[in-house]
Formats: sequence, structure tokens, C-alpha cells
Amino acid sequence: MTSFLAVLQLGALAIALGAILILPAVLEWLYPKDAKALPIDNAWSRRDTVFAESFRRIAQPWWSNIPSPEQDRIVLAPGHIQEASLLGYSLESGAQTQFKEEVWTREKLILGPENHARALLSDDSIQIGPNSLVERWVHGDLEVRLGEDCTVLARVTSGGLIQLERGCRVQLLCAPTIQWSGEARPIPIEIPTHARRWFRRTKIPEAGSTWETQREGGQRPQTVFVNGDLILDNEADIDFPLVVRGNLYIRKGALIAGDLKAHGDLLVENSAVLGSLTCKGRLVVGAGSSVQGCLMGGELVWLGDGVIIGNQDRQQAVSGQQVLLTGKGMVHGRIHAFTNLIEVPR
Repeated sequence: MTSFLAVLQLGALAIALGAILILPAVLEWLYPKDAKALPIDNAWSRRDTVFAESFRRIAQPWWSNIPSPEQDRIVLAPGHIQEASLLGYSLESGAQTQFKEEVWTREKLILGPENHARALLSDDSIQIGPNSLVERWVHGDLEVRLGEDCTVLARVTSGGLIQLERGCRVQLLCAPTIQWSGEARPIPIEIPTHARRWFRRTKIPEAGSTWETQREGGQRPQTVFVNGDLILDNEADIDFPLVVRGNLYIRKGALIAGDLKAHGDLLVENSAVLGSLTCKGRLVVGAGSSVQGCLMGGELVWLGDGVIIGNQDRQQAVSGQQVLLTGKGMVHGRIHAFTNLIEVPR
């Protein structure tokens, strides 16, 4: 054997060994087994009422310096311009009133149409008239109601209820119950006919075995990975974490107990999901659906008519670059739009 052939053989052996070492990395790059959910919302653990709480601490001494007659029920005429901060037991303003500084009431705070405010705080409830604008935050201990076409450029929080009418736009909402009433729209995604379907206890090539899992007890089931688009019909039996490397479509009548993640779009059509839903594309929850976990859409979160997210005892987070609330629905917990605003279409 010549020296050239010996070097060639050694080189081939080195290349073969190197290929074996990097093969797992190449496979992970081509078919990533990422079982982790997308981040729901890194601000979920923060106190959303921090601005209202801070203003309470700052303004609390001001009450002792205000004559009692001025702390009674305040009524402002249309077009009034309030330059200084305003404290009162209750307040009602006329149309086109402007508040240059914060407002704090012990009882009801009612703004007329086309009002312009900086920040609003009530120990009772807040009602904001149509076509009004709030530059910063709104907090009502009992409830907050926004009329049609209202805009709050920061956050709306409440210890009880937040109600949004059509045309409202907000960056962040947080309350035990968030309700909206807007235009009902058809789902913005069509389910393709060419995608594979998965029926109960049907073998999945990517998983490699028929899935049989105990309903109670035992260890948490392993995550199952599926390549390409997938349709889950009402016979689908999913009580384990599922990651789809494509678009995921859940048809009417399905009951999903596990957490679902899609690398593309994720559509839920009139079904019940007990786990969380995350996707890198558009997350669409169609009319009549119920989700008991968190929602995270990389591009868009779209909630349809009659949708219910979470419950009173288990509040959840809904997060996306943009959030559209159509029809009439309810979220128990928190809604946050990162780059755009939460919007109730007209």
C-alpha cells in the first residue's frame, strides 16, 4: 500500500468519524425536537396595577387638604378643561372634557363622550363615554366599562370586570373577567383538504408507535412530534404534549387535554382545549371554543364569538403581537398586545 493510499484511508476515516459526531446536530437542525412552549408573556408576573397603586400612595395626603364641599359629587360642564389633578367622591363630566392630570374618585367616575384624560382611578367603578382617549392607565376596583371607539394607550385593569364595546383599542387588559362586544366575523384561516388527519389511536409515522396512555396517575407523557401540517378531527384523542412542525387545525367537536404547539398557524374550530396553545404564526380560536390554558400567537391572536378563556379560579394569559376580539367573548386573566393594540372590530 502506497503512502498516498494510506493517507487517503486515514482521511476518509477521519471524515467518517466527524460525520458521525455532527450527525445529531444536523438532524436537530433539520427536525428540531423543541418540546418547550413559546414564552407566554414575560410580564405575566408583574403587577399590572403598579401605576394606580403608586398614584394612590402619592395622592393619599392630598385628601386632607381639600375642603369637604369640593369632595362631594363633582359635575363638569361640556368642554371643561381641568388643568390640575382632581380628587372627588364621585365625578361626572360632559362631552369633550379634558383632564390634563390624574383623576381619583372614591365612588363612580363617569366620563362623557369625546373626553380626553391622562389617567383614571376609582375605588368603585369607571364608565368612559364613546370616542374618548386616555393617554396612560385606567383602574377601577369594581369594574371598568369602555364605550364605543374608546382608546387607552397603555393598560386597563380592574379587580372585577372590564367591558369593551366595539371599536375599542387597548394595549393591555387585566381583570378576573374581561368581556367584549364587537362584530362577529368568520375565521380568517381556511382548513386545507390535503393535510393529514389524525384519528383516535391511529399510528403516527413521526411518533413511531401507537399512543396508549393512562388517564390518571403515572409520569407526564412524552412530547409527540409531527412533521408537516396536521388536522385533528373530533375523534382525536390527545392527552399528551404535541408539537407540529407546520400548521395545526383542530376541527369542530374535538376535546384536547394536552398542550399544543405549532411552528406555523394554529386554528381551533368550535372545540374544547384543556391545555395551553402556542404557535409561531396566527393563533385563531373560532366561535364557541373553550380553552383552559394560556394562549400565545407569534403574529396574531384572533378570538371569535362565544370564546371563553380560563375561568374564575384559574386565570390565564393571552399574548400576541396583535390581538383581535370579535363577536362576544370572555377572558379570565390577562390580554397583552406587544407591538399593536388589542382591538374590538366594529
